[in-house]
Amino acid sequence: MKRILASATLCVIVTGAIAMPSFLTVFKDTYKISSSSTLGKAKCLICHTSMAGKKMNAYGADLKTALGSKKKMTAEILAKVEGLDSAKTGSTNLAKIRADKLPGK
Repeated sequence: MKRILASATLCVIVTGAIAMPSFLTVFKDTYKISSSSTLGKAKCLICHTSMAGKKMNAYGADLKTALGSKKKMTAEILAKVEGLDSAKTGSTNLAKIRADKLPGK
């Protein structure tokens, strides 16, 4: 029983670790993000509140809603939230991304 539980836990962890980088790759490719930019260095913090946590920031929550039941991030899904002001700061997500700022803050 312990082996089954341990195996299941490992599968969940590995699946999560594999899935997230693909989201980041789509984001970077869609918006032509340089690795040396603020967004390039932020990595997971673009959508999450911490590097280790699963909690989404406001932008991540809007993306999760736009993603719906789909498992794969696409440029079209990113476009669905570009016009939103996820963090309620007076700037759209796209304006922040173009200014190399985190859209969730």
